[in-house]
Amino acid sequence: MNYRQGGLGAAIGTEFTFDTSLPPIRLAMTNCTVANNAHTGLGPQIGAIHLQGCEEIFITNGIFWGNTGGGGDVEARQIFLGTQDRSGNPVTRRVTSCCIQGLGANPPGLDTATNIATDPQFVDPALKNFRLKPGTPCIDRGLNIVDVDPASPGLQKLP
Repeated sequence: MNYRQGGLGAAIGTEFTFDTSLPPIRLAMTNCTVANNAHTGLGPQIGAIHLQGCEEIFITNGIFWGNTGGGGDVEARQIFLGTQDRSGNPVTRRVTSCCIQGLGANPPGLDTATNIATDPQFVDPALKNFRLKPGTPCIDRGLNIVDVDPASPGLQKLP
């Protein structure tokens, strides 16, 4: 993804609402790169992902790099995960095996044992070529077990 816009998140955003008659908001992302997005509007100014009011957030094997906004530290401009769903209950948040620019020492909802903050070494981000160069720390770093077949129980290993 590569966008420049206002709103809650330049690439992905959900707005907090107390309307519990709406269906639950659940986000699952696997093997996604969200890079070089820019938040240009008012508000929290998160460049990549700003999620409020979600019941569940699962992000695996992602790269969040080079996203910009006007406020907060570098990590906060990459990814912001709210702490409550629409009913005020705690949110289930799992972000694992990701490369997150500016990853702090103890970020809420982010697994510091599997996430890294090392430059992913894109081929040419200025020309929107977000393929990874050989030798990048992101290659072979992620999980290779995902739910590729939701009809089958459990997780399946990728070839």
